[in-house]
Amino acid sequence: MPPQLIRAVPHGSPTETSVYRSPVTVRVESQIPIGTVSSIRQFGRSTVGRELLNSLDTRHLGHMQPHIALDTHLQRHFRRRTPNARPQKPDLHYTRICDTDQLKVAAIGLHCRTDQLDDAGDAFAQAFALGCRVGSLIIHRSDSSYDPHRADGTLRLVTMMKHPISKTILLLAVIACASCSSPRYTPSGNALLDLRNPELRVPVRVESAENAWNEMLDGNRDRAAVRRAFKDLAWSPATPIDVRMACVGLLLDDPNTEDLLDARQMARLMLPTERSRSVVAVIASRAGSRGWEEMASPLVRSYARSVATVEDDDRAEHIALEQLHPDRTVAETVFEVFLEPGYDETPAELRLNERTRADVWDLLGRLDETGALRRDLIARAEATTTSESALASVRALKRGLDELSIVPRTGDELRWLERLASLPENAEWWVQSAAAVAMLPQSERTTLELRHIEAIRWAATHRPNWIAATKQSLINELDQRLSPRNHHKRTAEKTIHRQPRRESLAEWAGNMSFADALAMLVIDEAVHQPQIHERLVQQIDIDRRDRTTEYGGVIESVEGDQFRIVLFRPRARDRTSDTTFAASDDMVRYSDRSLVHYHQHVQSSNNAAYAGPSDADLTYAARSGRTCLVFTNVDANTLNVDAYQPNGVTLDLGTVTIPSP
Repeated sequence: MPPQLIRAVPHGSPTETSVYRSPVTVRVESQIPIGTVSSIRQFGRSTVGRELLNSLDTRHLGHMQPHIALDTHLQRHFRRRTPNARPQKPDLHYTRICDTDQLKVAAIGLHCRTDQLDDAGDAFAQAFALGCRVGSLIIHRSDSSYDPHRADGTLRLVTMMKHPISKTILLLAVIACASCSSPRYTPSGNALLDLRNPELRVPVRVESAENAWNEMLDGNRDRAAVRRAFKDLAWSPATPIDVRMACVGLLLDDPNTEDLLDARQMARLMLPTERSRSVVAVIASRAGSRGWEEMASPLVRSYARSVATVEDDDRAEHIALEQLHPDRTVAETVFEVFLEPGYDETPAELRLNERTRADVWDLLGRLDETGALRRDLIARAEATTTSESALASVRALKRGLDELSIVPRTGDELRWLERLASLPENAEWWVQSAAAVAMLPQSERTTLELRHIEAIRWAATHRPNWIAATKQSLINELDQRLSPRNHHKRTAEKTIHRQPRRESLAEWAGNMSFADALAMLVIDEAVHQPQIHERLVQQIDIDRRDRTTEYGGVIESVEGDQFRIVLFRPRARDRTSDTTFAASDDMVRYSDRSLVHYHQHVQSSNNAAYAGPSDADLTYAARSGRTCLVFTNVDANTLNVDAYQPNGVTLDLGTVTIPSP
């Protein structure tokens, strides 16, 4: 079929055509055959076409002119699918006839998918983009009467006789505006199909959800099919948040009793892992206002995840828990969930009760920073009224409080305490530790944590004068040891957890407890023993040859006053890079009676810029509740040693000299 001929309206006639909804209005006149996509591409490859596409901006208007959403489509075809495209800066405009090569423009249009480029209407999209680009050219090059402050906000141009192709392209853009729509982006009228169509705008899909639900309630749609579609969309993280909220809300408002119970079970399963605060709020608001008590455990598990942008008291979960149990504090409700998580009927291999208790303890650590409330709740807990699954945790907590004067802060510490209190191989260690703690003044016991106990047990046997000393005496002895040594402060980053980096005893002494100072002295004893240095030399050689991970392990006491260092190679699945160490489950379980965890920064013999813990290292210490060490090569035979604690205290213990390999 021969190409169509289209005549433009002559300038000065009463008819005007707006290229797109913008302040720019253009009149053109010409006639041109409109052919296939290839004709547009051929024009784009021509010398004139390149100039028209690229010669812009001798008087740059900034963002006063609208940006062409389809520019990226057009450029993708002209650049042969942009082989060098990547998400970097856009092309740079110059006042010459051409821009610099636009090879960094992503081949995806705004709010569109890449498959739109393959549509039959692609020629119109390209014509639209061409027209808009040429329109920009005409405005910049030819409108001497341009006035950005016109009251009507429009720019009017005279016909550009010296740019005949520009008139043609602008006319093509007019046709493109009317012709480039696709049925995929237009509602079909079938509410359920429109709800599931990812190409439609989100408000259209939300409205379709309401329409489909109402049709179901009126008996015009199959209930099972509608609910299945809603549940699929509610679960999928690819579904837009507003659509998910609409689906979840309608499911939880179902007047059918049986289906409502099913929806509540779905919400119960979603909450513990749901990342969208909006979806959590939809579920929590209904659970709290309607008294759905079975939602307490999922609400607590969701609440246990920290949200930096929302205060704990303002969280939707907090408000819902207050509504569910107005006669008690939220912390008391959380502790009740600790005792009765409510997952006894679930498969044992899922360990949902255990995981819930760990989450609950993380949350209680945030709600009760001093530990006073947890101590009170533990003291009041009656093991005889507790479920069988909770007995081990309750008994471990009571023993830890009564005999070691400690209350775990995190879920990881809770599991650590449970193993220490229950496993037979730890019985002798527990007796010795309890006796050592009993030697401390009562005033020093209130600040004890589980990570301190091994240092106290060792000191009671081998350095009893430290047990009888004051905190200031311990600080003074530590200062005498550290002052003459060489120190290397980490310089790779200026801050740590968004705070100025501090590594000296003078900077941290005021934040340290008696047990902190004692533990640092015991650690300093350990890292200066020759057998530790000999093993470090071997481990550094192994670490350097393995470029997939950092290495680490634990330091533990052995016979007499000696220590040994035990290496744990990370598992294959945990080897993410040569600058990361991941403690394996085997290492964590083995280390219950150890003094510290450690890892190495020894990728090169001169790694001084990384002497000290990173943000991730401090996060691990806080989560695990452990005191940790990092050894860093500052030259071939010298290691800098840094100790850091869950509370952020970081001490540069100075350098140690290791033997030559």
